[in-house]
Amino acid sequence: MTDSYIVTYTGRRFHYGVEPRPEDVSLEDVALALSNICRYGGHTFRFYSVAQHSVLVSRWCDPGDALAGLLHDASEAYLWDCPSPLKRLPEMEGYLELEERIQPVVARALGASGAVPPSVLRADIQVYLAEIRDFMPPEQYEDRSRWARGLDPVPERIIPFSSHKARRAFLARYWELTA
Repeated sequence: MTDSYIVTYTGRRFHYGVEPRPEDVSLEDVALALSNICRYGGHTFRFYSVAQHSVLVSRWCDPGDALAGLLHDASEAYLWDCPSPLKRLPEMEGYLELEERIQPVVARALGASGAVPPSVLRADIQVYLAEIRDFMPPEQYEDRSRWARGLDPVPERIIPFSSHKARRAFLARYWELTA
């Protein structure tokens, strides 16, 4: 396997072709990248970042799981937010393998266990339902039954943040949870 890597915002080299190393992970890199990545491959009425989504999940999961909720998509800082329907295609097997290899390393490097607790999975779905309710085409919300699993969306309306505000919110939530 070749040693493919990217150079991040903080100047680190994040390696894909070898085992990812915790010392290559930076909170600043994760916050910046997630705040610049639009969810759903950009198919929203307004820009809506993975960072803001992560903050919401951390607020709606069980309090003891909040850091895991904040970091549940942290590998996307190094991979990209791949829409779930695309991720499930057989051709994306390599992406899923990378995600499974990178996500626990990134989460552990930032202080979480690397596991995704059930309350985070539940909150992720509830936030997803609110996202499609608030800024996706109506057809998407009408087709929610395949994802809802008997859950309701979080009650609050989601107002998308700018990438700068999402980055600040992600960092503030991280420091709130790890202080």
